[in-house]
Amino acid sequence: MDRASNSWLVYWRDFFYDRSKTGPKVYGIIYHTRVRWFYESVARDDDIWLVINREDRIRKAWHLAMRLRVGKKRVDHRNYRPYRLVPDPASSEIFCLDHQPDMEPLLRRLRFRSGRTLKVSGRFIGRALQTPRWLSEDDALRLVRWSSNLSTLW
Repeated sequence: MDRASNSWLVYWRDFFYDRSKTGPKVYGIIYHTRVRWFYESVARDDDIWLVINREDRIRKAWHLAMRLRVGKKRVDHRNYRPYRLVPDPASSEIFCLDHQPDMEPLLRRLRFRSGRTLKVSGRFIGRALQTPRWLSEDDALRLVRWSSNLSTLW
């Protein structure tokens, strides 16, 4: 029997560092994490929604950086973040950050599989999302609808 795919929400704290290594247009080709239980819980075809906190001249805002559909998993214990999730390029999306609306209101409306919502706002959302969150089916659909209005780079 096939396992149903799952969706996860993850704060990509190291986004700008990772982006500096891969260039401005092609970021996030592989997502690295130190969280072993998360790596072991994720399976091929799961969706990982990667959010970032971006500060521009006017404000800080939460943005959707990528929907990574897991294609492969790899481990490299020589790396500080040894657990690697490699996207399926045919079904993953990298979103353009320019002109993207702040998604904080959406993040605060999500009710994770635990039944809990975020009780914090602003930069404190990052702390709350340091632990990957397993999304409910309704939350995953909310993110699909949100992302359908965003421009993609890949």
